[in-house]
Amino acid sequence: MQLAIVLHVDYLVNEDFLFSLRKCLGELDESHYLRKWFDQSSNKKKIDAPVDVFFETNSLDFWDFDRAITSADRKVIISSLQWLQEQPPYLDYVLLQTASYLKLGNKVKAQRVLQKFMETSFLEILRQTPRRKLFNRRNYLKVIEKLFELLEKGLASELIYDLFCHYVLDFYNSEELKGIVESLNYRELNSVIKKLALKYYQNKYNHLSYYFRNRYLVGKEYKTFINEVWEQKIYEKYPEIFYFRLPVSSLKKEKLLEYLGSSADRELFYLYLNHEVLLNMYLEREKVGSNSWVKKKKNELESLLENKNYSSIILFELFNMGAVEKDLIMATIKTYEL
Repeated sequence: MQLAIVLHVDYLVNEDFLFSLRKCLGELDESHYLRKWFDQSSNKKKIDAPVDVFFETNSLDFWDFDRAITSADRKVIISSLQWLQEQPPYLDYVLLQTASYLKLGNKVKAQRVLQKFMETSFLEILRQTPRRKLFNRRNYLKVIEKLFELLEKGLASELIYDLFCHYVLDFYNSEELKGIVESLNYRELNSVIKKLALKYYQNKYNHLSYYFRNRYLVGKEYKTFINEVWEQKIYEKYPEIFYFRLPVSSLKKEKLLEYLGSSADRELFYLYLNHEVLLNMYLEREKVGSNSWVKKKKNELESLLENKNYSSIILFELFNMGAVEKDLIMATIKTYEL
């Protein structure tokens, strides 16, 4: 129950729940860690970032593709961009940066923002983007829809726009967000994959080319691709992309497991071991029993938790193991800044 309160999605909770929560937590001792969290959350002052002010003072029509901007608009956009460039790669911030550059007429920079975002490994994005409150919450989805519509018109002929739409559908599970993206016009996946098979686009979108082809190629094309990838040891350069589709060959799986086991990125290693086939390979290779493995994994994750600024991946793995100790809940509170 306590963990559920800490992890609740605040902007989806009704007022009655919040009053009940205040009543329950208000009766706790002031030294209790949930009472401390509640008191701190209640006393937090809202920080008016440039983007918050921007959305509060402009209508959604501002993001219409054919709406001209004034010199005053330009100053506000540039000020917002300066702030956004220092922020973690949250999807809404990436959309806002891209749309802002398009409003300024800088199509090249708009494309670079999308490419940089997508070429950051999903694990690194998770490390950099703990859950936080959404800006301008009441109009959030309307703003997102407007930004996507601007991208659709401003980058419609560019492959990076098609890649971005498919990327969002792959990595985000919000049904509202998916509905917005699916309503847009963009190239079908088969057409995108064919373009990524061309050397020009492989060189231009190196990481994305490997990710999409590994995930979606089939038949002989996939077999040829995966053999070339293993010969070039791409799994050492972009190890995270094979998490979504392991190679069929046992030898290739063994090679991947061997590399991950020797890698310094222990979070990625443990994520991969959620694949039962890799876990069984690992246990057999290391001659480790199931009980010993669970204890070893928990000890190492807890050690990592102390030294790595409370990574959300480590927290997720520990929760999956049934760990709900007080220190873990405190780490979750600190990580998500509720």
